[in-house]
Amino acid sequence: MKKTIYLGFDHGAFQVRGFVRRYLGEKQVAYKDFSKEKLDPSDDYPDAVVPAAKAAAKDGSFAIVGCSSGTGSSIAANKVKGIRAAPLHDETLVYLARLHNDLNCLALRGMIFSSDIQMQTAGSYINLLSIKHTSVTEQEVRKLVKVFLETEFEGGRHQKRIEKIE
Repeated sequence: MKKTIYLGFDHGAFQVRGFVRRYLGEKQVAYKDFSKEKLDPSDDYPDAVVPAAKAAAKDGSFAIVGCSSGTGSSIAANKVKGIRAAPLHDETLVYLARLHNDLNCLALRGMIFSSDIQMQTAGSYINLLSIKHTSVTEQEVRKLVKVFLETEFEGGRHQKRIEKIE
């Protein structure tokens, strides 16, 4: 198990943050949370994600971050040297990303949007919180975090790829 797990979530994944904290607490995994303590719809994911990613890179540990889609938090985390983040929502992809890509930052989504999001938002500024969506469940989050934390990097032929990326 890695040392401390670093967390960084914005309002779009605030509930997911609670799921992750509960899971880590149950597993007695140490974590440091760079997220705002209370739900703040005006917060910006880079303010929590970047410090979490920097701490994980410095410590050689993991970060778990999130925003509405997981995409923005992944992009922000990947700006930090030594971080390999991806917005993954499927256990198999998390497994493969750890196994082959030494993923060290899992970016989670807080919302699942309907397939007609483009029709709902056409031609205007969108507030994602007002768009038809469902919330990610605690069970889904727990499965993803479990696979992320328990899967070891395979190394070998994959190590040279990681070195090329660096």
